[in-house]
Amino acid sequence: MWLILTLITYVTAKQICRKLGHPLLNPLLLGVSFIIAVLLLLDVPYSEYYEDNRLLGYLLQPAIVVMAYPIFSQLSTIKKKARLILGACFLGAIFSMLSGGLIALSLGADIPLVVSVLTKSVTVPIAMATTYQLDGDAAVSAVLVLFAGLIGAMTAYPIFHLLRIKGKIARGITIGAAAHALGTAQALDKRNEDAAYSSLALALCGIFTAICAPAVMALIVMIV
Repeated sequence: MWLILTLITYVTAKQICRKLGHPLLNPLLLGVSFIIAVLLLLDVPYSEYYEDNRLLGYLLQPAIVVMAYPIFSQLSTIKKKARLILGACFLGAIFSMLSGGLIALSLGADIPLVVSVLTKSVTVPIAMATTYQLDGDAAVSAVLVLFAGLIGAMTAYPIFHLLRIKGKIARGITIGAAAHALGTAQALDKRNEDAAYSSLALALCGIFTAICAPAVMALIVMIV
């Protein structure tokens, strides 16, 4: 029952977003909001909903692998621009962690919360594992990842339009570095070329974040 409702809700939300065409509308945001409202209204525990949708969790793994196809389509350009792409992704990952951590500190966050903020721009598995290793709150990290992805997916293309950013590499890396898989999904809906570089940035920034997060956190602690 809940699996069918989830699929119908997502398809309906996607159709609504396409019909209205507003850049700030996102099918995931609409779908999740509706499902949460239904669960609260019917007093259904999340564990029951999760068990009914376990199949979707299994399908996420091959779905992520499919993201490699756009990368393959741009492979020749990626090889030519390898240094540029690696450098941009490395700096993007470092800046994302530093900016998030320092902003959290300036707002009075304690160290465990700052750790949780560091990994907001990578996928949930990487974020939770990295946060756990640094003694942060993995659950908070997962929520922040969702918020970062949603905000990035909703605002990326309006910002590109406002700033007249048209380069496929610039757009793709920006989305992948800031909004991980949710941003990449939005790029797939807009332009396959953007999605290629977004998928690549998603993977590279995840790697750089996992490797560099301890050093960045140590630097932030020194600043404090």
